[in-house]
Amino acid sequence: MSYVAGRRPVKEALLGRRQVSHVYLARGAGPSESVNEIVRLAETQNIPTVMVMTDQLDQWAGGVVHQGVVARIGEFRYSDMADLVRLVDGKEQALIVALDGVEDPQNFGAITRTAVGAGVNGLIIRENRAVSVTPAVVKASAGAIEYAVIVKSNISSAIDRLKSEGFWIIGTDGSAPAPIWDLDLKGRIVLVLGGEHQGLSRLVKSKCDFLAKLPMSRKISSLNVSAAAAAIIYEAVKQRA
Repeated sequence: MSYVAGRRPVKEALLGRRQVSHVYLARGAGPSESVNEIVRLAETQNIPTVMVMTDQLDQWAGGVVHQGVVARIGEFRYSDMADLVRLVDGKEQALIVALDGVEDPQNFGAITRTAVGAGVNGLIIRENRAVSVTPAVVKASAGAIEYAVIVKSNISSAIDRLKSEGFWIIGTDGSAPAPIWDLDLKGRIVLVLGGEHQGLSRLVKSKCDFLAKLPMSRKISSLNVSAAAAAIIYEAVKQRA
């Protein structure tokens, strides 16, 4: 079991797929409509709500701002490549996002929320040397992580598998010649974004069918990876509309 902290993440956990065993509320906290809604959701699922001291919530939250609410919840279940391939089987307009070395929980959470909101079919993250689903990521995603299909895999191997399933692989790189909106992002597409420090690895870059960039003014060389992901994902959504 693990813990989810914050009002929105706890609410989404109660609405999501993971099993919630308990909801803990700060003793002495004033009334709040958002907390009342959490209590109502817990009651409908026969999940006990327990009043505890704030320092206990601080300990369970592990540094995440909990807003007086923490839930004890089952571990996040990652999907595997076979799950993802089955999910997109037969879909002519499938869209997958692969993250090649994103390490910051805030970035991963924000990208996940964007992906879920945009209807991305799945996310792929590195098995090693990258962020995974943690309470900080859940908080940064404002609970959207509960609806995401996330695969942990070697990115190069995942690309090979998805190419065999008819996907085109589009990597993002600041030195690419073409802006992202010059590419056709319709059909079965994997968008690959690099990590905060190194960008795309050499091997992953070599496996991309196309490379594209977000053009920057001379004053700014690049965007934060979560901001870049939002722009690129919604360019794909716009083209598919």
